[in-house]
Amino acid sequence: IYQWIPLCTMILYTFSLSAGVYSVPVVIAPLIFPTHVRGTGQAITTLIQSLLEFSAIQSYYAMKKIVKHSHILYFMALFSLLACAYIYKYVVETHEKSFSEIENYFSKKDNCNKRNS
Repeated sequence: IYQWIPLCTMILYTFSLSAGVYSVPVVIAPLIFPTHVRGTGQAITTLIQSLLEFSAIQSYYAMKKIVKHSHILYFMALFSLLACAYIYKYVVETHEKSFSEIENYFSKKDNCNKRNS
């Protein structure tokens, strides 16, 4: 039974990552960019996300030499919580809104700093 633990945790990790914070830039980017630059904006967003993911993976090994493994996990969990708080506070609710409504919202500079209730 112990041989299945790594596989099960990898599957759980992949599912959690895909259903959680990792998917936010992929979902939000098309809504933020105007229609005429949406493809380019999505490509740049995906590139930045991939570079940040690569740097997070590489920093893990550097941090492992300095601190304990559990401290690294606490550090990454803290950043995940901060990301969730940021998303809750600043990301606009787009449920049941059309693309034109969302595009109009982001085209107004005054609305960019307000949370849509």
